[in-house]
Amino acid sequence: MIIELPRKLSKKKDEERIRIEDNILHLSKKEFFVKTMFWLTYELKGGRCGYCGVELKKDEITWDHIYPRNLGGPTITNNLVAACATHNNEKANMTLEEYKIFLEIKQKGTKTDMERYKQKLFKKHENMKRRRTFNLPKGWVTVWNVSDINDFEYKTKCGSGTRYRKEEKHYEKYGHLQAPVVVDKNGYLLDGFTRMLLAKNKNIKKIPVVVLENVIIM
Repeated sequence: MIIELPRKLSKKKDEERIRIEDNILHLSKKEFFVKTMFWLTYELKGGRCGYCGVELKKDEITWDHIYPRNLGGPTITNNLVAACATHNNEKANMTLEEYKIFLEIKQKGTKTDMERYKQKLFKKHENMKRRRTFNLPKGWVTVWNVSDINDFEYKTKCGSGTRYRKEEKHYEKYGHLQAPVVVDKNGYLLDGFTRMLLAKNKNIKKIPVVVLENVIIM
């Protein structure tokens, strides 16, 4: 897939770390991918809350995943929007379309109606997890052999914390990874190191992958 990029960067960066040329993002191996996605989203969309329109100071911005992370949503510019803490917390694990329906119910219905809708969504999301599918747009996710992914920043310490245990618990319950890993066009791992470690420890041969065709690791 092609991620959204600003035409140019408002602040000059060391070109050995990050640059954009012909709608292609070139990143240093040492550059923190997730942090870069937040920064580029701000460059693209600014700091206005995507749900109430309030202009936020940089230290007030929370970054909402349009397709939630626990439903497989990757941290990329296409899937991020600035949000105030109130709306980010309220949206929680809903997709944008689901949240729009929730807001209509909130405006016209009762608290009971809202709770019923949340319960309905919970069942829907649980069924998707059990079917081993992600609530993402068509074309975002593909399947790769683990051996074809270059995890040059592979860190064994990823398996020592709560994040790894959370990923492992999800795998044991549903039989698949909680979310796809993210790679550049050449297969270099950008995000999902803990899931890669889990896949290797569990001897999983194929995993879901989001391939960013206009991102290249230098």
